[in-house]
Amino acid sequence: MKPSKLRFGVVGIGRIGKIHIENLVNRIPGAAVVAVCDVAPAELAAVAARFGVGKTFGDYRELLDLPEVDAVVICSPTNLHYQMIVDAAARGKQIFCEKPIDLSIEKVQAANEEVARRGVRMMVGFNRRFAPLASKAKEFFGHDPGPYVINYRINAGPIPKDHWIQTAEGGGRILGEVCHFIDLLQYLTSSTPETVFAECLSGSSQKIPNYDNVVITLRFRDGSVGQIAYVACGNRLLDKERVEIFGDGRSFIIDDFRTGAGYANGSFRKFKLPGKGHKEEVTLFLGSIRDGLPSPIPSDSICYTTAATFSIIDSLQVGLPQHVSIG
Repeated sequence: MKPSKLRFGVVGIGRIGKIHIENLVNRIPGAAVVAVCDVAPAELAAVAARFGVGKTFGDYRELLDLPEVDAVVICSPTNLHYQMIVDAAARGKQIFCEKPIDLSIEKVQAANEEVARRGVRMMVGFNRRFAPLASKAKEFFGHDPGPYVINYRINAGPIPKDHWIQTAEGGGRILGEVCHFIDLLQYLTSSTPETVFAECLSGSSQKIPNYDNVVITLRFRDGSVGQIAYVACGNRLLDKERVEIFGDGRSFIIDDFRTGAGYANGSFRKFKLPGKGHKEEVTLFLGSIRDGLPSPIPSDSICYTTAATFSIIDSLQVGLPQHVSIG
C-alpha cells in the first residue's frame, strides 16, 4: 500500500533548506519530511525539533539509505550537488536539487543523463518561473509569440569576498545566482539564449569583486533581447528585483515579486501576488511524481541556463559576445 504522503529527506538546513522544510511540513498537502541531514549537529537538532522531524543524520548517504525516503531535497553547497544527485538516483530517489546542479556544464549534462538512466525525476530550484507574478505575466501576454524586450534589475547587495558563494564551493554569484534570472527570461520568452555579452565594473574594491556588478545582454533564439543588471554596489533600501517586459504593444512590470502591473489597450491593471515560487515549484514537482509527468523544467532548459552563465564569464574575460551552446 502506497503512503498517503510523499516522504522527503532534506540535505542541508541553511536558509533555503529551512524554507523548503517549512513549506513541505506546513504548506504543501501530500508531503512529509521524515529525515534531515546537515554537518552542524546543534542546528540539525534544533531544526528537527522545530518541525517535528524524527530522523537526523550527519552523512547524507545514511539518509538516502532510508527506505521510507521517497524523494530528496538537496540544499548543500554547489560543489557537492553532483555526487549527491548520482547517489540519490542510484537509490531510486526522486530528486529536487537547489541551483545550480554543478559548476561545469559537463557535469550538469551528466547528471541529467544519470537520472534519466535510473528512471527518476530531477527538478532544479529555479523558483522564480513559478512565482505567481511570473505566471501572471505569461498569462498577460497570452499567445503572443514575441519577440520581447526584457529588463531585469537585481539590487543584490554586497557579500564578503570570503563568503562561501565566492569560493570554489559556490563558484561565484554569476554561476550561483544570475542563473535564476536567466531561467526566468527563458520562461518568459519560451526560448533559449543564443548569445551573451557582459561588462562589469573596473574598480579596485577590496570588499566587492568586480564581477558582482555586471550588466548582461542576452539574445534569444526567438529574437527576444534581455538585459540583466546585477548590482552589488547599490543601497539596500531599494527593493531587490524589478522585471520589465515589453512586446506586442503590451508591458508588464514585476516589482520584487510582491506587486505587478500590466499595461495594454490604453489601460492598466495592478496585481498583488507575493511570493517567489518556492512553494509552487515543490508542489509541481510533487504533482509530477504522483501523476507520472515529466519534471516541470525541461533538462535542456537547465543546461542552457548553466551554459549561459559560463558564456557570461567568458565574455567578461575576452570583452566580446559569446555563443551559448550545450554541445
